[in-house]
Order: sequence, then structure tokens, then C-alpha cells
Amino acid sequence: MNKKRRYWLRLILLTVMVGLIGFALYRVMEEGRSEKPQVGDLAPNFQLSSLDGKPVSLEQLKGKVVILNFWGSWCEPCRTEMPALTEIYRQYQQAGIEVVGINIAETDVTAMQFVKQYKLNFPIWMDRNREVVDLYEIGPIPSTYFIDPTGKIVAVKEGPLQLNELQNIVLSMLPKS
Repeated sequence: MNKKRRYWLRLILLTVMVGLIGFALYRVMEEGRSEKPQVGDLAPNFQLSSLDGKPVSLEQLKGKVVILNFWGSWCEPCRTEMPALTEIYRQYQQAGIEVVGINIAETDVTAMQFVKQYKLNFPIWMDRNREVVDLYEIGPIPSTYFIDPTGKIVAVKEGPLQLNELQNIVLSMLPKS
């Protein structure tokens, strides 16, 4: 073979190899990527620490209706929905409803000041490294996941919740007696 043919053959082989390596890397990255949990999916389990430093996990709440609310103290819509979440927890805690506020990447001091200011009566879990935010692919906040006693997601709400909206969702999730 002359030099020109060898050059083109090598170039073609190199191009094919680079393409195959690129495709393989793309597939590996796709496999590692999770999809955002949707209504009907089992809620992904996670472990965090509570505001008082105790280890907590979503698995611990299995058997209860769980309202997971993702918030930050700097988020104005988060502030507007806190009284409704506090009231729902007050009304329905005895019926097995758990409201859990997932604080996104703030300090304990900031979260504690917020809890005191808004007189929050439900547990606050600290997502310091945004691991759960990434796991649930949280975009806008507040975002709220409603999880039934079997661990299945029954509703997802992005944006602030009103008390009547919360009550309707909670009542639909309570066991029928």
C-alpha cells in the first residue's frame, strides 16, 4: 500500500474507534443517571440527619402517610406555605400523617432560626450536601412529595401549597374506615 492509502485507512480506523469509545461512554453515563421519581413510583429511600443531629431515613416512616417538603429559608413561597404545613401536621399527626421538612443546604443555625420564626411543629431534616435534592431531582422550591403508607408516591406538587389543597390531598391518602 502506498502512504496515502495507509494514511486514509488509519484515519478511518481512528475515527471509528473514537466514535465507539464515545458511544460506550455515553451509555455508561446514561445507565448511571436516574429518572426523577414520579407518581406511582416507590419513593427512593435516603438517610439524612435531623436538625437535632440524629440520623433519620425515609424507611423509618414506612407505614405512615408522608409529606416530604423541600424548602429553604431564603425562598419566599416556602415561607408562605409553612403555616399550612404546620396546621396539617397539628390536625393529622394523630392519624399517622408525617410532615418532614427537608432543608436544602443551609446551616443548622439558619434552619433553627426559621423553625422558631415560623413556629414549625414538624421534623426538619438537613440535606446539607443536596444529596436528596439530587436524588429527587428537585427543581423549583418549594416542592412536595406525598407518599402513601406503602412508600408509593401518590402526588407531587411544585410551588407553594394552600391549606385547602393540602387537606384534600391528605384526606384522599388517609385509610378509609
